[in-house]
Amino acid sequence: MFNVKHLAEPGDNAFTGFPRNRSGATAIEYALIAAIISIGIVSSAGTLGTAIKATYQSVSTKVVDVSQ
Repeated sequence: MFNVKHLAEPGDNAFTGFPRNRSGATAIEYALIAAIISIGIVSSAGTLGTAIKATYQSVSTKVVDVSQ
């Protein structure tokens, strides 16, 4: 049966009532950190790709100019 007496005991607090096992929370935190790092890598790879493309186009144009 449901015992209402144990819902809120003296000294209980919303922050201390959580279970002591925090391994699930730690795993979620690591997943969030990995997601943030992945987003940073993807965005910088796009920027780097654009810069490399511009460099190759510049070199290609100069090679064509020299060969003419």
